[in-house]
Amino acid sequence: MVSGKGTGKGSKQESWTVNLEVVSRTPGNGRIEVSGAMGVYGGTIAWNKAETRILLPRQRRFVIAPNSYRAFEAILPFPISPSEVEAILFDREFDAKALAARKITCRDEEPLQICSSADGFSLQRSRGYEEVDFEVQTADGGKVKMRLKPVVAKIAERSELWQLEPPRGFKVIQNQ
Repeated sequence: MVSGKGTGKGSKQESWTVNLEVVSRTPGNGRIEVSGAMGVYGGTIAWNKAETRILLPRQRRFVIAPNSYRAFEAILPFPISPSEVEAILFDREFDAKALAARKITCRDEEPLQICSSADGFSLQRSRGYEEVDFEVQTADGGKVKMRLKPVVAKIAERSELWQLEPPRGFKVIQNQ
């Protein structure tokens, strides 16, 4: 479930369900296929060690961004890097130096890891379980909650999985 801004007067709350099929076996490389209600295709995200590419078919946009905490800003209301996504998905450690550079500190409160900053950013994730609960709250009250369940896919890992090219007629956006 993904939720919009908080519960204050004039706030907006939205909930929806999306399916994310993630392939990422080699650290630094990943692909996410997004589908919505009734299997409607929502887009594709692919990253390699250098950059993230996001295909947004409904908007006819194709976003290319360097791999940083801003890589997914075109589609998510909070900053997170591909390596942080991998850490959440595969119960790996976060890069402490990268978080410290953003003034984010983490503490463990079994079974959760809670990372936060003074400006109101908060990220919680469950650790050590097959299913991962993940919640992010932004300074402006936005919140995203997910429950991730692993599924073993029979997809052969190959370099083409981490590549994505813009379709003809799509607006290409280069984020810095």
